[in-house]
Amino acid sequence: MPSDIEYAITNVHLDPPGLTITKWHHALVNIEGDVTLTFGTQQLSLNSITFIELSENLRGWQAGGMDKPFTYDSMNDEDRGLFHIMPEDGLFQFLDREGSCLHTTGYSRTAVESFISEFQDATREAVKASLDINLTLLKP
Repeated sequence: MPSDIEYAITNVHLDPPGLTITKWHHALVNIEGDVTLTFGTQQLSLNSITFIELSENLRGWQAGGMDKPFTYDSMNDEDRGLFHIMPEDGLFQFLDREGSCLHTTGYSRTAVESFISEFQDATREAVKASLDINLTLLKP
């Protein structure tokens, strides 16, 4: 069973450029970046997405028990279902938009929970490093 999910957050930027972020909602929908998820030899590239929103959606799914499928739909994007996480027989499958599995064997609950926690930390760090915005101070 794979033990970890690798990720990278790059090209963090404001959309529109020059916007001043003073509210949590603005951070959710106006800070974008490129996210690459790596599952062994397979990669899923999500370009110019609202990755803070993704992080919060994953956290909410985790808080809800992770027993139902997760689909990433952005408030900002007309494209729906950029990727999915499907619980199946005690394991979790990551699927691309077309429904193709991105790895050969499922991930344990512990591995997915670790990914979500680490991705949340990386999200805060990427925004602070790239834009000098402290998300913790904005969150209600």
